[in-house]
Amino acid sequence: MDWGVVLQIVSACLVVLGLFIGGFWRMWGLIKDVRSEANIRGEAAVALASTIRTELHAHQLHVSATYVSKEGLREQTGQIMSAIEQVGTQIANMNGRIDRMLERPSTSPRSRTT
Repeated sequence: MDWGVVLQIVSACLVVLGLFIGGFWRMWGLIKDVRSEANIRGEAAVALASTIRTELHAHQLHVSATYVSKEGLREQTGQIMSAIEQVGTQIANMNGRIDRMLERPSTSPRSRTT
């Protein structure tokens, strides 16, 4: 065997192996970078979720303290509807009074002085 050919084959194998190891090393570095970035984003998401949870609890407390319950809403709605009905009957009575006033014949003719 010729040692020059063996040396060329071995060097070619070493170059291919070096390229393979270099590519693997580069991919491993990229995976490590992505993993650390994902950990940072995960921690930020957990912190944000905690903040949102506290704000939601505060909002729920505000709503329950400020706004009315369903039963209170029903009661208020009933009062409003009865007030609207009363206004409607008063308007109907007013129309009746106006109609009676217009239907009444004038009892004393007015004299004109010229």
